[in-house]
Amino acid sequence: MGAASSPQDAVNDLMQQIGRSNWDSAYSSLANKGEFTESEFKRDLTGKYGSLRTYSNLDGFDVQPLHASSDEAEVRARMRWASVVETFEDARDPRVVRNGSHWHVAWPIVKEAEVPPQVIPVNYLRWDVIYRGAEDDWGAEDVEAPHVRIVAMHPVDRGGGVVILGELLNEDVVPAFVTVKATLLESNGAALATEDSFDKISHILLPKQVSPFRIDFRHVRLSAVDSVRIQPSTSLVAASADPVIGVESQKLNPVPDSSLTGELVNQSGQVVNVAHVIGTFYDNNGQIVWVADQYASQALLPQTPVPFTIALPADVSSKVGKLSRGGKYLQFEPVSMKYWITFFCGLAMLSVPLACGQSSWVGFPETVEAGTAFSGLLPFWTAITGCWPPCWLLLMRSTGSASSAGCLLTWLSVAGTRPM
Repeated sequence: MGAASSPQDAVNDLMQQIGRSNWDSAYSSLANKGEFTESEFKRDLTGKYGSLRTYSNLDGFDVQPLHASSDEAEVRARMRWASVVETFEDARDPRVVRNGSHWHVAWPIVKEAEVPPQVIPVNYLRWDVIYRGAEDDWGAEDVEAPHVRIVAMHPVDRGGGVVILGELLNEDVVPAFVTVKATLLESNGAALATEDSFDKISHILLPKQVSPFRIDFRHVRLSAVDSVRIQPSTSLVAASADPVIGVESQKLNPVPDSSLTGELVNQSGQVVNVAHVIGTFYDNNGQIVWVADQYASQALLPQTPVPFTIALPADVSSKVGKLSRGGKYLQFEPVSMKYWITFFCGLAMLSVPLACGQSSWVGFPETVEAGTAFSGLLPFWTAITGCWPPCWLLLMRSTGSASSAGCLLTWLSVAGTRPM
């Protein structure tokens, strides 16, 4: 790593070494390396506890000078980290100090909160499943797949494509692993395109719980679509209502920074490696106007708030009503608010049996009524969790009420994995 002749060059050189994972060279160039170890410097950037950042790479960066004097400067470094599920940004404002004719970065390391030793009691529901084995004399029968139903479906024409927004209900008394596939059809019955919900859904539902879902079709015009075939997939899985994740300090931000922000609080005694937040937004008629999500880049330590931001398109933000603060959670006007929080916990799942049923054919854009269908897996989580494949489970529901006139109902689902 060569000597930098300006503050901006020093930060550029450091970012390049970080992008190459050349930690020895990056650490040795720092002006304040005596304040922390090389391992602490690396963990500050790559995270720990198997978080999403641990499995991300520096995909790019921007360097912007803030102010400077003859011997010291401050520079903003915006880092873009890429993972298998999304990209996220991290901005730091390091000091850059002059030593002779060269400049060196004083890195602003972020100290994570330390969790004190404590005992946290747990009391939660759990479902275990005993499947038919090869030696069992049960005839052709096995544990029946859970029954689910599509309770809402709303198509929108967006960005040169079609987006299917909807909700899925677990009607059964057992947990269900679910996903949703949709096929767009022409008037002659020919298929235009087929897609599934992928991670825009809460994949594990406890009995009588509901998940939003979103399915994106690119380069398909809504005017070309005559009907939609919806195929919900289900299979029976073991599930538990632990750990508990709270959502606090929610705020709906208007344009130009239209977003939903808040904090995730891990109320259990275990570390949550990867958290996934899904928000569903409704207009004043109760119709879904958007489903959006965000992955938390850092692990959730017990009792330690972690911020999240769900970005919203500007036109969607204008359709969502005003929020008023009340109680522990936001109160949404004007109706009795149903506020759901869902958490998906990584469980070792060696196999997922397929469950067969029938799909539904509906006129477009009517609400879909559907029975059970076939099932599948989400294999990409191997890269995040190191176990194949994890499943997820639904966690918690709390209710509240609000008065006056307004127009928002929101689902928030928090998904994540933890060590086995």
